[in-house]
Amino acid sequence: MSSSDTTQPPPGHGISAVGKATLDAALRVGGLFAAVIVVALVFVFINPNFANPNLAVSVLRAMSSVAIMAMGLTLVIVVGEIDLSFGAMYGLAANTLAVVWIAMGVSVYLAIPIAIGVGILIGLFNGFLVTSFKIPSFIVTLGGALLLAELQIGLALLSPGPHVQQIFLGAVTIGAVALDLFLTKLRKSRTA
Repeated sequence: MSSSDTTQPPPGHGISAVGKATLDAALRVGGLFAAVIVVALVFVFINPNFANPNLAVSVLRAMSSVAIMAMGLTLVIVVGEIDLSFGAMYGLAANTLAVVWIAMGVSVYLAIPIAIGVGILIGLFNGFLVTSFKIPSFIVTLGGALLLAELQIGLALLSPGPHVQQIFLGAVTIGAVALDLFLTKLRKSRTA
């Protein structure tokens, strides 16, 4: 049997590679929307109050900051890197906004750019370490996350009021005790 005997579809009757990729992407996105709708319907079935439009707006508003961070992280992941400090950076920026605006009495219109500036400076510093010294982004951002978490505690201690300081010092004390217990148990298990 020769190759001329096989039946080939006439030109223009098949889906091109671009069309197939577009269809695949549409099915993935459509499947995602369908899954979100199914989950929402399940919640409405469980509790009819979930169908409240104000609740839907509230959920979308709460998710917006996570979606904005996810867009930035998508760019980082696309270039083959990883950022483990984004959660701590987000927390530090929020802490900076709160302390500058509420504790220091600066206008919110000035406090927001200050908080964004803190995030930009931290991102530039992480990028500088990764690109200039060729340190893997995993290591830089892991260390950065720990440093930023400590900076959040320090920033919170700057805010007025003993209750805030007591809460954070209590959390640090509980963390230190838990770490000490873990290390003691680890040492005992190695000697046994």
